[in-house]
Amino acid sequence: MSIQIRPAQPTDADKAVPLIIDAIGDIANRLTGATEEEIVTERLRELFMRTDNRHSYLYTYIAEINDDMVGVIVLYPGEDAPDLDRNLTNWLMEKVFQLQKSMQNHY
Repeated sequence: MSIQIRPAQPTDADKAVPLIIDAIGDIANRLTGATEEEIVTERLRELFMRTDNRHSYLYTYIAEINDDMVGVIVLYPGEDAPDLDRNLTNWLMEKVFQLQKSMQNHY
């Protein structure tokens, strides 16, 4: 049995995101601003497929055994953290703004 490590691709999102959620637990709720599992998963999929945040496929590596995904690792240069976090914060603020706007239009 040999483990292969490869860079992630956007198409890995469906399999990688549940592994990321398992690893970070409730932090996923804070990162996405959601508590419902479906919304958390969809928002992390969106972040994974983007290129401007620490959860991007660009900073993710996939571990495979016999072409089956068995793990992920997310890593990035420490000096990039402030920019990546700022992008994540801006993305989350936009989500909150969209929700507030939607609620205003609903009532």
